[in-house]
Amino acid sequence: MKTQLIAAAFAVVSCGLLRAETVTLTLSPVVPLPSGATIKAQSATVTLAAGDIAELVSAPLPDEKEFPLAPRRLIHFETGGQTYQCQTVVTPAGWDAESGERAYAGMPKVQSFKVSGPGTFKLVSGYSDTKGFATFAITRATAVPAVTPANAVVIPSDANGNFQVILESSTDLVTWTAATPGTYSSTTEKRFFRSRIVQQ
Repeated sequence: MKTQLIAAAFAVVSCGLLRAETVTLTLSPVVPLPSGATIKAQSATVTLAAGDIAELVSAPLPDEKEFPLAPRRLIHFETGGQTYQCQTVVTPAGWDAESGERAYAGMPKVQSFKVSGPGTFKLVSGYSDTKGFATFAITRATAVPAVTPANAVVIPSDANGNFQVILESSTDLVTWTAATPGTYSSTTEKRFFRSRIVQQ
């Protein structure tokens, strides 16, 4: 047996290691305020490209006396010509903002919000005196690394006989063991792969 070509070591990077960028949006009064405006406070706008993902991770939870203020802090999301709004915080079931009465005790919680681009989003409020903020984690589609081999293993067009294509893996680029092509989970220890061809 003789080894024909040894080539192509490349790293597999776990998607779990990718870090999302964190953006905190803060409401500010709209100045000057147009006559009849329904949005009286808003934040800066965040733009999501196709494949970008944004998720609400934190927002201030109101005290019991401020439960009626929770609906004032909304996420305004626009995509494909459509507009959607979502509260940053939801208050306990049974709270009646009109009467100021609480049917039963409970705790407010951050509302679930996760969207993918393309689109834009911002915080909005129908009250100019609302001071609020919310923090989002954004994973950009462009942050996913493109993994390509530095070289390729080739069976020469003028070669004779049979060749075995071997896939091997290593965690230190020193010790190599046979590997099986297939799916590796994001929790797999960072490892390197190489392929080589052996003439039989």
